[in-house]
Amino acid sequence: MSKQTNLVIHLRWVKGKQLSYDGQGELQNENGLTKLRYGTLGWVNYLKRLKTHGFCEVTAVAAFDGKSYEELEVPEEIALEVVNAIKEADVVLTAEQQRIADLEAKLEALINKDKPVKKVKEVKSSENFNEAFEEAVKEEKPAQQKRGRKPQSKKKD
Repeated sequence: MSKQTNLVIHLRWVKGKQLSYDGQGELQNENGLTKLRYGTLGWVNYLKRLKTHGFCEVTAVAAFDGKSYEELEVPEEIALEVVNAIKEADVVLTAEQQRIADLEAKLEALINKDKPVKKVKEVKSSENFNEAFEEAVKEEKPAQQKRGRKPQSKKKD
């Protein structure tokens, strides 16, 4: 573990909501390289705020020894930590937030339960079509008046 605290990790980040490539397969999103010392407070805070920075993808591309700056292979646990940090940012909800989301879903289900379902009538000929259309318009008018205010007439002075 003491060997890893001297590691400098290069992280390749890509900004945006999703990855976008051009015709030649090159990345069109804004991207860059960040160099951080593994295990420091800066490392921890950077990984916590990946979504706040607007990144859609972050990968560990290189690792260097902090003293001699010779290139090393990126340890698997560090690569997984970086990948999981971007995924966990989407899913983390507190117990209270989860409870609120559940209650909102239940409320929405109760509200939508009482909404009337529009009736669909099958019409086979053009003569019946006109009659069915007139009946449907008559049925819709009372339902529309119940939902909103009645139109007010404009008074002219």
